[in-house]
Amino acid sequence: MNKIIVMLCVMIAGSAAFAADADKILDLQKDIHDKKSGFYSENEKWQEEKINLEQQYIHLKRAIAEKEAYLNSLKTSAAELKAEAERSRTRIAEGQKLKTGLETALSYLLEKLGREVTSGDDAAVEERLERIENLTAFVAAPDVLPSEKVRRVMEAYKVEADMSRYAEIRNTSITVGGEQLNGYLLRAGALASFFTTPDGTTAAFYNPSSKQFEKLDSKYSEEVIIAGELVNRKRMPALVTLPVGRIEAQ
Repeated sequence: MNKIIVMLCVMIAGSAAFAADADKILDLQKDIHDKKSGFYSENEKWQEEKINLEQQYIHLKRAIAEKEAYLNSLKTSAAELKAEAERSRTRIAEGQKLKTGLETALSYLLEKLGREVTSGDDAAVEERLERIENLTAFVAAPDVLPSEKVRRVMEAYKVEADMSRYAEIRNTSITVGGEQLNGYLLRAGALASFFTTPDGTTAAFYNPSSKQFEKLDSKYSEEVIIAGELVNRKRMPALVTLPVGRIEAQ
């Protein structure tokens, strides 16, 4: 009987120990389950953050590529602008050379025209020379277009050319051999200039070499008067004989 009681006590004690171990096991399983749940939750958050970071990386990579392409286009544009600036500087330098050469040529033409003007006997020589001097200053002006300079010089040449094509006669006074004479001056364009007194006693011609009037055979006085009447359309067309070229002074 005592043995039976002892066995029952042992069995009861073993059951109590087993129950205590079972509770520990259950608590451990619960703790493991909680940790696994926390791990899965953290893993999901990490996966979402990973996806978000990957998307940001792709966006940044695309933005960097676009910026690099933009910077390359800016470098290309800068190189093209630099090349165009260099070409512009070259064209400006060449244009300046052409402008300088043109001004030199125009100044030479005006100087030559001035020499031609001073070789004449025209009473308006000073006025014509003043016009040429003003035109020379106009050509040297830096703010005037080259085309306008050329036009003005060509216009001056045309004026002088037109003056050389036409004949005229006018009353004036000249000096011949130190003597002041009044009479008629006939200018036959740029060909020659003749003078006669109204009474026909004295005739003269303008010598470009000496730049003065020199006496001429008085027989030409009548021819000068006739030529003047022809110029003024006071006489029917007629042949006039006047010495042109190598004229021998009296």
